Amino acid sequence: MEQTEQLSASLEDYLEAIFNVISEKGGVRAKDIAVYLDVKAGSVTPALQALTKTGHINYKPYGIITLTDKGHKQAQEVIRKHEVLKNFFVNILGSDTDEAEVGACKIEHVITNRLLDCLISFTEFVESCPQCGNDLIEKFHRYYCSKITPSGLKTIRT
Repeated sequence: MEQTEQLSASLEDYLEAIFNVISEKGGVRAKDIAVYLDVKAGSVTPALQALTKTGHINYKPYGIITLTDKGHKQAQEVIRKHEVLKNFFVNILGSDTDEAEVGACKIEHVITNRLLDCLISFTEFVESCPQCGNDLIEKFHRYYCSKITPSGLKTIRT
């Protein structure tokens, strides 16, 4: 897999937002990004300027923002990581969707492609293995739930 330029987590979030808003609405302006990310409009401009400088987007104040090929590829990679992580947390670990969303958003910025590929392979193995598959996942869920107290904290064996 091609190595992408390392951006800060914040700038990757902006790329992801631009990609998602364009996908939903067909175009994106700075105010759309502020709404999507729930940030102040004033914080969007410096991020857009930084992404323009790195060649990820085309941006002019008050204009429509577009992704360059480089920006499009990197946004897709961030989204791919996010989806793989979220699906693993929900489908394999049995996490709540909201918690999985938050966790995926944080981890997507630091997980290496090699670890992500291992996670994908593990998930595919567990889901397709006729000797473990759903049975293993269900057993894990029962095991994990037996370790949780009513307060939500894991019990600790001593």
